[in-house]
Amino acid sequence: MGILFPMAWFSEQISSISVLFNGFFSQQWVHIVMHTSLYAILMVFLCFLGNQMYKKDVYIVWIFIGVIALAQEMLQIILAGRGFTEHEIFDLGIDLSGAVFGFAIYWGWRNWRENEKIKIEVEDEKNFQSCIY
Repeated sequence: MGILFPMAWFSEQISSISVLFNGFFSQQWVHIVMHTSLYAILMVFLCFLGNQMYKKDVYIVWIFIGVIALAQEMLQIILAGRGFTEHEIFDLGIDLSGAVFGFAIYWGWRNWRENEKIKIEVEDEKNFQSCIY
């Protein structure tokens, strides 16, 4: 939801939500964890959508993530009425770091799954051979 909807802007529209939102999200570590988590989840989701990805498809996912991150920052700039600053560059870096983390999770899962598949095939072959002899 945080990627698709400008929560900071929304919270400013309702004072009771604004107090809660600012009290929690104004802390820098929370901001970093949330951005990293959002983009890690988005990357894992996109990789699972294209589960049989080839190398060229990975580049498309990375371009898509970059476009989403840039669009999110541009939306925040427009709603805040300010220019592109080091804050947006920092956020983009955190967003892409989250995407790298999400890709590492996906890649690790994919490799684990392939290794398990090979182990099962080897065990099945051993069982088959023992049945023959």
